[in-house]
Amino acid sequence: MNMQVTLPSGMVINDVPENITKKELAKRLVSGGIATYEELGIADPLAEERTFGGQLFETAKGVPRGFAGSFLTAGEGLAELADAATNFVGLEDLIDSGEDNAMVSLARDGRAALQESLGADEAYRDTWMTKFGEGLGSFASFFTPALAAKGLGVAGSLLPTVGAGALAVGSGAGDQAQRIQAARDQGIEISEGDEDLAIGVGGFIGASELAAPTRLLSRLSKNVDLKTKIGIGERLKGALGTGAVEGVQEAVAGILQDATERGIYNENLARSDSMFDDFTIGGAVGTFADLALNGAAGRRRQIGAEAQNENQKNAKEILERERQ
Repeated sequence: MNMQVTLPSGMVINDVPENITKKELAKRLVSGGIATYEELGIADPLAEERTFGGQLFETAKGVPRGFAGSFLTAGEGLAELADAATNFVGLEDLIDSGEDNAMVSLARDGRAALQESLGADEAYRDTWMTKFGEGLGSFASFFTPALAAKGLGVAGSLLPTVGAGALAVGSGAGDQAQRIQAARDQGIEISEGDEDLAIGVGGFIGASELAAPTRLLSRLSKNVDLKTKIGIGERLKGALGTGAVEGVQEAVAGILQDATERGIYNENLARSDSMFDDFTIGGAVGTFADLALNGAAGRRRQIGAEAQNENQKNAKEILERERQ
């Protein structure tokens, strides 16, 4: 026989097995991302299993997981957006929805394989540093189109902008697609119209992901005097600015995605307390990326300047010998 459980946050969980222990129920809710141990009012039973070395390893694993996961989520989101667009113009049968869509099915299988090979250990799954690693990987994915364009020799074309834009919009739509699937798994009925609307709004929210990468790329491309560019004050100021942009974007996007779900198809969605984590993790990712990329760019410019000075010196010596 199943029962109904009301969490301290006010969220109601249906069909809970009557013989389940409080500890096992808490474990299932936390592993499913439904609640945290703090929200459940109990101590984290996994705290004693965590070590410094283990956390470093899980943070490092989070980078490739976040990087690859961004492309898989974007692929699913773009497929769902295409389906929503054709539905809107009356061509409902042109593109399949959900698991019947080959790209959606492939993306979900890819995420499952990614979790199987690089998934976070249960003890570290919800820690700040693990999420920071995933955030770094996800942030780095937005620079892939620019690097690809540079490799193809078309860096000045629209390819980087279009590629990053598709990745951002697809990621936002993919976030809603995953939320919709999770809601349906809980038994919530969602109409095709509500699904298409939520997917479209999610894609619009996802476009905000370009704010920090665009700012960082514009800073990297500026032709600024070397001494000014490598100045500690200038570098910290720019890094903190990028961090603030990324932190605010992540927090606002999380709020808007929750509002979209709650307003369209899941009015009982529990209030999320993740805004602080979204802001701090996003801010840390943006600041770290700015310092790392500008530091590398500054070092390359310094090496180039030194090489140029050396070449000029050698050329001057050759001309002097020829004159003599």
